[in-house]
Amino acid sequence: RNTDEIVGFGEMWSSQILAAVLSHQTGKSVPWLNARDFLFLLPGPEVRVDWQKSVLESSFELVVITGFLASDELGNPTTLKRNGSDHSGAIVANLLNATKLTIWTDVDGIYSADPRVVKDAKRIDEMSYKETAELAYFGAKVIHPQTMAPCVKKKIPIVLRNTFNLSCPGTIIGSKGEDSLARAVTSIAHVSIINVEGSGLFGFSGIAAKLFGAVAAAEINIIMITQASSEYSICFAVPSEDGIKCVAAIRAVFASEIAEMTLEVSSEGASIVAAVGEGMHAQKGLLGQLATALGDTHVNIIALAQGSSERNVTFVVGPEDGVSALRALHSVLIKSYT
Repeated sequence: RNTDEIVGFGEMWSSQILAAVLSHQTGKSVPWLNARDFLFLLPGPEVRVDWQKSVLESSFELVVITGFLASDELGNPTTLKRNGSDHSGAIVANLLNATKLTIWTDVDGIYSADPRVVKDAKRIDEMSYKETAELAYFGAKVIHPQTMAPCVKKKIPIVLRNTFNLSCPGTIIGSKGEDSLARAVTSIAHVSIINVEGSGLFGFSGIAAKLFGAVAAAEINIIMITQASSEYSICFAVPSEDGIKCVAAIRAVFASEIAEMTLEVSSEGASIVAAVGEGMHAQKGLLGQLATALGDTHVNIIALAQGSSERNVTFVVGPEDGVSALRALHSVLIKSYT
């Protein structure tokens, strides 16, 4: 609690300085508000806003509000933790029923791929909340899904702008993106693929619950899951640093099945690449085009998964093939822009 109070001083001081500068430039009195006076969080390890208790009424033409800061359920100083300043902006936009939230960053917006890896990546003018969340989940460092949530509730558009390139309009994130073959591709390097297979999986109810319960008990996040229709194998991906711990947790829970050789557990390093887009469901043969592009680049597909919404197609490839796969998928994607 003491740390949370101390780290808040920088935010409060900078807000007061900015308010003074704006007052001087505009010739009007620009007030500043401490978010701890109106933003309250619910108890628990996760950052959850107490929407009933958090009330902000502002008639100011211009006001400076501290980001990152909040109060707990007892009124003690706390923070919104990582990505807290952007999250603050979204919360305030929600409380004020804003017509738009602009987040200033150091990039021109969301790109069809990481421009540092894919040279012909293009800036995307407009994306949906769901597309952006998919990209963020699969490694794109654009905006945290938690940041978007308060705006999604009230369908408030979010605009990503570049502080260092004011002429660029950025990317608008809203209720609906543009229909196209796909919107963007992204990747996650350094993952472990956990494969659980054997006759011990076939026909026994509760096996999946037992398996993923063991993973959850070990506090390991699962990135993606795919299962053979024969129920003979289940494959899923976890961060590489959790691979060994995950295998150990599964083996402990299924010790008898492994001893009887009705179940095997293995892991291997891999990379994940994903194509994301609202309009993908309307594109016949898309999966074939993407798989063909990977094959033409001599990238072997270890596993794949596609959500029922068809907004995302995810491929698991070898750890050394992540960049090649990203570029290959983007070569298919870029056709929708030309």
